[in-house]
Amino acid sequence: MFVIRGKSGYKFFSTEPGTYGQEVQHETRRKAESMLKVAKDTLPFEEFEIVEV
Repeated sequence: MFVIRGKSGYKFFSTEPGTYGQEVQHETRRKAESMLKVAKDTLPFEEFEIVEV
C-alpha cells in the first residue's frame, strides 16, 4: 500500500463512510502517482512524496 504525504507533514485523510478519518491508501504505486498529480495541482505550495506503508 502507498500513501501520499507532504514533506512538511501534510497527510490526506478519508471522508468516505467506513474509512472516515483514516489516511488514504492506494493499492498500487501507479494509482498513488495518479493521485500525486492531482495533489500537486490542488496544493502547489506543498512538496509531496509517495511512501510505501
